[in-house]
Amino acid sequence: MIATEDKREKVVNMGMDSNPIVTGKAYGEMYTTDIRPFISKIEVPVLVFGSWSAYKIYGATKESVTFGYEQQLKDIINAKLLVAEKAYHFVFYDEPEWFFCEVDKFISSN
Repeated sequence: MIATEDKREKVVNMGMDSNPIVTGKAYGEMYTTDIRPFISKIEVPVLVFGSWSAYKIYGATKESVTFGYEQQLKDIINAKLLVAEKAYHFVFYDEPEWFFCEVDKFISSN
């Protein structure tokens, strides 16, 4: 989930320090709540960061993963998708300069 080795321990500790009951409930909600019928109602600008690099070993390409993200976001009119080059799940740790630069640009333009 994280390409940056020196941040892995911090991420593991965050997981270990999480309340297991709350984490379980959050995962339950995440996997059983279908928000697709509602996302077309989102009117505010949305910035989504995606990652693909961790899936290279399974044969994924940036293009194939990007297509999947685009399909999920297609009904949000003001969605902007940015896909990281090297990051895994924790984009803000793996590519912090790029991540925060893009967040700043998005906020200042909206």
